[in-house]
Amino acid sequence: MDFHQKLADRSVVPLKSDFFNMYTAYREKRYGSNTEEMLNILKTQLTDLDDTDYVYQEHTETEPFILALITPLMKRVHNMVLNL
Repeated sequence: MDFHQKLADRSVVPLKSDFFNMYTAYREKRYGSNTEEMLNILKTQLTDLDDTDYVYQEHTETEPFILALITPLMKRVHNMVLNL
């Protein structure tokens, strides 16, 4: 009976919807509630990087959203390929 009581207690065994609601609240608090807010937060975080570390294209009616992060490994590989 003790197992069934613990299983019924949502503080011990939360439902799938509880996890979804907690994650949704966390995501909205951290990244904003809509896409525009999220992209504005992303732009502010990209200012910490050098311009050569990423390629960013904003979403428009004709162009898709593109964010490419360029790692040091990618830079070395591209230099090696270009020098062949």
